[in-house]
Amino acid sequence: MLQNIMQNQAVEMVHKHFQPLSRKQLEICLLHTFGVAKSIIANNYNITVEAVKQNIKRSVQKLELDNSDALRVALLSTIFVIMLNK
Repeated sequence: MLQNIMQNQAVEMVHKHFQPLSRKQLEICLLHTFGVAKSIIANNYNITVEAVKQNIKRSVQKLELDNSDALRVALLSTIFVIMLNK
């Protein structure tokens, strides 16, 4: 499943930079950032597509960002910096 893609150590490294989010919120946001369809994310977590949308919206609010595009930029930038430091 998709959760296999989300390697524990890698997600934990990213999670250190996004403490306001729960692990599940972060995973959903990461999958969305990588282009996984909301319907697939919903099926993977046994939630509705609307719940996925709400999760992303709440994550944007928790991180005090403007929108989901800003969330994607923040996640991808953080991952890039982590990779550079390895």
